[in-house]
Amino acid sequence: MVARLFHISRPVLWINTVGPAVIGVWLTGSLWTPVALPMLLWLTLPFNLLIYGANDVFDQETDAKNPRKGTLEGARIAPSEVSLIWRGVLLSNTPFVAYFFW
Repeated sequence: MVARLFHISRPVLWINTVGPAVIGVWLTGSLWTPVALPMLLWLTLPFNLLIYGANDVFDQETDAKNPRKGTLEGARIAPSEVSLIWRGVLLSNTPFVAYFFW
């Protein structure tokens, strides 16, 4: 289950979220501080599962015709996986949202 959610989060594209954040935090001089770590961790699996998982749930018909789906560029999901994706999104993002709110 975790491996499937990992694939759905498109780890090959994590650089698009983590990369700019690392550069921004580095430029502020805060890269190696405890304040930056939660944000950088959130921008890996949780955030990417949120954006790409939600995208896959709502674009199932289009993704079924996309030849890139099922490769490193993203999973081709089955309708039976929708609840798994939503649970994964909630479970992985809720701790970070609570921490950031606090």
